[in-house]
Amino acid sequence: MKKILITGASTGIGKAIALSLDRQGWQVFAGVRNQKDKKNLQAKGSDHLQPVILDITKEAHIKKIVETVGSSLDGLINNAGIVCPGPLELMPIEDAKRQLDVNVISQISVTQAFLPAIRKAQGRIVFISSVSGMIVFPLLGMYAASKHALEAIGDGFRRELKKWDIKVSIIEPGSMKTPIWNKTLNRGNSQMKKLPKEKLELYENEINSLLNGASEAEKKALDAKYVVDAVIDALEASKPKTRYIVGPIHKLKTIIARFLPDSFLDDRF
Repeated sequence: MKKILITGASTGIGKAIALSLDRQGWQVFAGVRNQKDKKNLQAKGSDHLQPVILDITKEAHIKKIVETVGSSLDGLINNAGIVCPGPLELMPIEDAKRQLDVNVISQISVTQAFLPAIRKAQGRIVFISSVSGMIVFPLLGMYAASKHALEAIGDGFRRELKKWDIKVSIIEPGSMKTPIWNKTLNRGNSQMKKLPKEKLELYENEINSLLNGASEAEKKALDAKYVVDAVIDALEASKPKTRYIVGPIHKLKTIIARFLPDSFLDDRF
């Protein structure tokens, strides 16, 4: 039975991936935040689904899971991540550091820790990025910075691990039907409350646009199964893609971001 570790599997995309691979016969180690999430996920899976408490920013957690997984690992899905929204001018530096720590540094830390086991199994690595890895939306600059960095990290690992035939793919979802929207709005509101009123007024229109845009995007979001399909292909295809852009609208946005002048995009935000 093939073994896989998925980080950030408490809810959303990570949870959907864990349950899907469990149904397909993988032995799934699913990283969750707490005992409540662990019980909820365990109740929905088979005996081969093993939720594990994993905060990817904590070295002790990672070390413990390495011991739990054992010496061989067929797949690693780096899915855990957070969104810290807000104007870059007003972004608290501790929040900026937290954004990069979770979405970038800890992704490297987890991958480093499991590479011996992946190398032994000639396994595969998947990074869950975002269309924000190519397009920077107003008030999501710090999140986009983390995803731009994750794109580079995925490329770097893929090229460095090529001689061992370890395949590395990057998944680039756009708007998905997951709890991330409510989490982002709640985190954004919490951050904004810390700022002086005169500072907030500088970006009042942009903040309102982000809040309204998030609500609209949630209504039009794709089901997480589209990301699951891309992940399964990345794990099982004989020649997996280096990048999977999820959703036709998101593919169009990516083409626009890559080939049209920056000034064209600037005028549309």
